[in-house]
Amino acid sequence: MSGKLVGAAAAVAIAPFTLVLGIGLGSASGSASAANASDSCTAASTVGVGMNAGNGEKLDANQAQNAATIYQVSVQLKLPPRAAIIAIAASWQEDRLNNSKKADNADSLGLFQERPSQGWGTPAQVTDPVYASKAFYSRLIKVANWQTIPLTQAAQAVERSGHPTAYAPWETFATQLVNQLINQGGTCPVVSSSALGAAILQNAEKYLGMAYQYGGGDQNGPSVGQNSNGSGQPGFDCSGLVQYAVYQASQHKVLLPRVATDQFHDARWQHIPYSQLQPGDLVFWPGADGTSSNPGHVGIYAGNQRFINAPQTGSLIRFDSMAPGTYRYSSFIAGARITLVGSG
Repeated sequence: MSGKLVGAAAAVAIAPFTLVLGIGLGSASGSASAANASDSCTAASTVGVGMNAGNGEKLDANQAQNAATIYQVSVQLKLPPRAAIIAIAASWQEDRLNNSKKADNADSLGLFQERPSQGWGTPAQVTDPVYASKAFYSRLIKVANWQTIPLTQAAQAVERSGHPTAYAPWETFATQLVNQLINQGGTCPVVSSSALGAAILQNAEKYLGMAYQYGGGDQNGPSVGQNSNGSGQPGFDCSGLVQYAVYQASQHKVLLPRVATDQFHDARWQHIPYSQLQPGDLVFWPGADGTSSNPGHVGIYAGNQRFINAPQTGSLIRFDSMAPGTYRYSSFIAGARITLVGSG
């Protein structure tokens, strides 16, 4: 791609970005929440669409959304607008504000073409726009006089690219875009997919060992359902557990439909193939009474080719394998990734 640079984001490895400005890179808690957040998110994602970036190139909706995320992370970290201007100019040069998940220059990935081999994070992390933005800012604020030196010097100090002056042409465009985002007012609550996925998984793990109950559970917790095992005790079925874990992890912002088929067809979420699953993704199978187009069983991916499963009457909520060679692998339909953007 024309915007990518030889050696992009090839800075030497430094200490892990565990805590930057008091906020972990895998976390999205902070000051970005606002009243009417879903309306602000919708508006912010459209700021800049059709804007002339230079050389006849105009921002599309995906690029505008990524720019909004970069800006919103800077607000969350309480950085001045100059930080977002530098970051957006750098991302435009590196990957045209796209989030490439396939490297075409060594292992450079994501909005800033950050390289896992150079200590930026895992491939999944550096292709998470929130994590990638925090990683960029974590290095930017360590550059001496970063707020006052020329933009191209500040960006190059972070990226260490093979073309150190290439960022300069995009400063006017980045400044105009950030000003539009500021004037739009309000910001989205930015939550990385990795952070939300971890929270979904954590909320489901609390109920490992609980009895399966057909019809049991909803967004508020376990219930007796139809008491399919005759114990009289509360529990979850597969979709009830998923509905609960997502609702609690999203701080009551995302309420899924109650049954697996409807969860699968919920148009808010992107379907994910097996090879791209991340912890916290929903995973679907036909189940006893479903089909590949209308699945009847759902679980939560836990990493390492395992998932949290509320299987059937007489069973307990547990980890099960979906590794190659297993029935769960051969019958797998697709995953679904829950995000806060677009959850409305």
